[in-house]
Amino acid sequence: MGEDNGLPFGGTLLKIYCLITALVSRLRRAKPNRLHPAVIFVLKMSVLAGLGWVLYHQVWSRENAGALVETFAEHWAGPARWMLLVAVLLVPVNWGLETQKWRCLLTRFTPISFWQAYRAILAGVAVSLFTPNRMGEYGGRVLAVEARHGWKAVLATLVGSMSQWLVLFGMGFIGLAIFSTYAVFRNETLLPWLFVAGAALVSGLAFLFFHLSKLPGWLRFLPFYRYLHRYLRLIAFVHRYRKGDLRQVLGLALLRYATYSLQYFLVLHFLGVEISPLTGFAGISTLFLFQTSLPLPPVIGLFARGEAALFVWGHFSDQSLSILAASFGLFIINLTAPALLGALVIVQTNVNKFLGYEKDEVKVDVGGF
Repeated sequence: MGEDNGLPFGGTLLKIYCLITALVSRLRRAKPNRLHPAVIFVLKMSVLAGLGWVLYHQVWSRENAGALVETFAEHWAGPARWMLLVAVLLVPVNWGLETQKWRCLLTRFTPISFWQAYRAILAGVAVSLFTPNRMGEYGGRVLAVEARHGWKAVLATLVGSMSQWLVLFGMGFIGLAIFSTYAVFRNETLLPWLFVAGAALVSGLAFLFFHLSKLPGWLRFLPFYRYLHRYLRLIAFVHRYRKGDLRQVLGLALLRYATYSLQYFLVLHFLGVEISPLTGFAGISTLFLFQTSLPLPPVIGLFARGEAALFVWGHFSDQSLSILAASFGLFIINLTAPALLGALVIVQTNVNKFLGYEKDEVKVDVGGF
């Protein structure tokens, strides 16, 4: 679906960024004129080869890949093909909303055009396919900004991800509560506690989201604060975000959630899985909640997502092949195609400029992106 990241990996993210920063600093202290073109070529071709290998072995080499493709072909001949076309047309809308969300946060530190930000988003999608909970998305986006703004790009991505988590958890717990009346928890006495737990988590995330700049001060009294201080002090940059900025970002996150939820609903109906809008909301939001909580790379988690989809939609339909095809198709539409474009962006990125060896801006042209 292209969503979203996991909060528990924030500390790891900060350490990874500092490690990369240290490596870049060492390269700069060495003061070479520029990286040799052969080195850059090998690195970029490795990205393409790696992405191609992962997509082939995790998607197209599946035992039932042929059956899933045939399922799409059979339904394409039916009257509901317009639903699939609309779902495909919503792909640039989906990532366009994510682009505007990130751009809104990043422009508080450095100006960036919409198309430059869009290219960075696509690069992040390509890298994210290899990493748990799409953590590699951060590294891909950093390529779009100057090295001195690298941390700020990471911070903007983190804050944008938090807004998406807030929507995912909020809608997810509501959907899970509705879905539980169908199958999961038939004991009605559990529903109030489910709402209480969900409301507490969402309220806590919302409070943290709008007061993130105060987090270092709150953690100052913890015994291990001295080990986190050098990382957490960087969060203080969020004081530049006004409450209006954060509300706008949260609104964009909600629109994006509605967009890829609609995509899933349309693909299910295209494949003959007939569900009502309420049932669709309950099942889709429950599945997205599960995906957000499962720290797996998208390509490795594809099997787990398929199994979860069978469990959820199996309560409303016995068309297991169509259910799996919907998860498979949504992965291809929303992640695989953008990732291939993102790999092309990475290949055409000026690595020497990213490392600070060149100061002049180099334009990247990727077929209109």
